[in-house]
Amino acid sequence: MKGSKPGTYHFVMNKVVDGKEEDMGPLDYTYDAATGILQVFDKIRKIIWKFKVKDKTMEGTLFYQGQLYRIIKLTKRDSLFQLFY
Repeated sequence: MKGSKPGTYHFVMNKVVDGKEEDMGPLDYTYDAATGILQVFDKIRKIIWKFKVKDKTMEGTLFYQGQLYRIIKLTKRDSLFQLFY
């Protein structure tokens, strides 16, 4: 959903571990419409999420403590995103 500041989006991040959904916490991303880049830098967790948004796809990376941790590809189907990684 849109964040409290212009050009920001508020995400509640979750993951599935052993078939159970776990909360990873909320993050406020900034969006650059000119480049289609959606990103956040979390100083506390030392992570950087960065996505390139194009049409119905989002492709991105997660860096943890300066190391590439995950490559993520999402495709929007109806009102949901399907995750591929």
